[in-house]
Amino acid sequence: TCSGPALVGPGLPDLDYPGLAELASARACALVTRGLWAGQVVMLPDSPAADLVLMQHACARLGAALFPYRRGLPSAELAAMAAATGAEWRWCPDSGRLERTPVVAREVGFSGGTLATSAWYANRQFGLAPGDTWLACLRLSHVGGLSISYRCALAGATLLLHDGFDVAAVARDLTERAVSHLSVVPPMLARLLDLGLSPPPGLRVLI
Repeated sequence: TCSGPALVGPGLPDLDYPGLAELASARACALVTRGLWAGQVVMLPDSPAADLVLMQHACARLGAALFPYRRGLPSAELAAMAAATGAEWRWCPDSGRLERTPVVAREVGFSGGTLATSAWYANRQFGLAPGDTWLACLRLSHVGGLSISYRCALAGATLLLHDGFDVAAVARDLTERAVSHLSVVPPMLARLLDLGLSPPPGLRVLI
């Protein structure tokens, strides 16, 4: 029901929640046409990050699960991951293809209910609400990065998405945009401090 900004970022057109819902519905329909159904798992690379976020929303509509992995892994490692997780499908964002994997399905990972509950408690703890902006520069192949998208969608907040960590780009957005929430690991924070960046006045939460 939120009509505010949903997804913004360097090189991305600003997208509100109705626009994101429309794109996610179209992607979900395309996935169903290609054979994906509820309960199945889709592997996909963590870059481009905007495509992964779109897949999050599309798969949520279908009751399907995501298994993001670091882009650039060798084929043998991807095959081993598919076998270990029971991922039946692999999404190739560069070609827009959904490919079958020769695996036997199994129950792994976090359930939708677990993710929703985690996001709800995090939002209550961190005060995330409509009008807030969370800058996401952690890799989306890790739950610390991926969970930011779930939190923003649940709260109706804006996801300011970076395709990985570029210290200059992050510093620029912290200076020029009204960022209220930021997640980084210690080496990222150290690089921002090395630039002499002062905490922006609107930043309320740093994880």
